[in-house]
Amino acid sequence: MITQGHSMKRGVAWLAAAGFCAVWAASALAAGMRVQPGGALIQGLPVGHRSELPVPITIFNDDPEERTVQVTAVRPSEVGAEAPRGYAELPDTSWIAFSPQSLAIPPLSQGQVKMFVTLPGDTALLNQHWSVSLAVRAVPGGKQQIGLAIYPRFEMETGADRTAAPPLGPIAVSPSVVAFERIQPGAAARQATLRVWNNTDDWLKCRATVHGRPDGDGRPIVALSNGWSWLPDASWLCADPESLDIAPKSSADVTVSVAVPDGNNYGGAWEAVLFVETEKDLEAFARLRITTNSR
Repeated sequence: MITQGHSMKRGVAWLAAAGFCAVWAASALAAGMRVQPGGALIQGLPVGHRSELPVPITIFNDDPEERTVQVTAVRPSEVGAEAPRGYAELPDTSWIAFSPQSLAIPPLSQGQVKMFVTLPGDTALLNQHWSVSLAVRAVPGGKQQIGLAIYPRFEMETGADRTAAPPLGPIAVSPSVVAFERIQPGAAARQATLRVWNNTDDWLKCRATVHGRPDGDGRPIVALSNGWSWLPDASWLCADPESLDIAPKSSADVTVSVAVPDGNNYGGAWEAVLFVETEKDLEAFARLRITTNSR
């Protein structure tokens, strides 16, 4: 259950409206200590509210003596990691809090920590893709002269909206999620317009591409959202224009068209990605979600 503020009912309503979800990954490991989840994709975070993650962080002490463990949020670059493509480092790690932040875990046992995210009430924080690492550190003591540490990485995505003002970051796409609902296979193409923001002081030459299911064993350009399948064929979507020259502190629009071919087997809930990249290695993306009448 996700809670928002102090009201359980408000938390449930917000869950349904914002579509908050967390895709939990496997455990992160270190000698004598494990953390589960070992990473997560957290989506639909609202601005201006305190959100509790639906699953606590579980820390396993596999040693035959007690460990004291501390949990903090850090930028990936501080622990030798980097944000995945399309994501930026979380601007302010103080937005994340833990309860408790420090705990003693008995031998061959486990402890749990709740994680909270509080984003300022600023619409510029909508349509964001951030990466943050959790530093789970064991305090040296007893026979343990060296403190163990594990750094699971979490990706966080804030709520999507068509904002009039530019989202935070040097480059951004709004809205960051677009839904094409009840598409009829074989029908005429449907369209939606997204805005690409250049918040830098330079002209940016951007390329917009659509990505669906990766080929073979290829890795997806970003992680898939929970509850969705990759679009079987990215050619069902097209972006116009594919190349944009955007003036400093300005924006340009991209129209995405979707047409699902006629066929008895074309029914599902699919996701694709509109990925925007520049010659200066700036990247941003939006998720494109498609459902059909036959679902």
